Amino acid sequence: MIPKFKFWDKDEQYFIKDATIVLNQDGSVEGLEYYHSKLKYLVYNDISYYELIQSTGLKDKNGVEVFEGDIIDCYTEGLSTVKFEHGCFGLVCNGYFEGFENVLGKLEIIGNQFEHPHLLEE
Repeated sequence: MIPKFKFWDKDEQYFIKDATIVLNQDGSVEGLEYYHSKLKYLVYNDISYYELIQSTGLKDKNGVEVFEGDIIDCYTEGLSTVKFEHGCFGLVCNGYFEGFENVLGKLEIIGNQFEHPHLLEE
């Protein structure tokens, strides 16, 4: 699987779709470079301005790619958030981290924690 990422701009509150990740010599992420559609030129910012979000490599029941931070309705457990913990991706259900094994094929993305935080409020 080829790793896939998307980027949430913390200040401007939107997802950046096409970007280049700039790495340091040690392989750590230094920043992000992309064409800013409003400013109409190439922008570079330190990675601290963005939330780096990785794909799980899985798709929901509708064929939509699942990313960390997605809010999932898995019907049996209610709403859950996709997280990367303990070296793997899974769901946080009722405060507990679980793998995807028991809910594969039942998952449906209904939003994400960045654009739809109200879905997680109780």
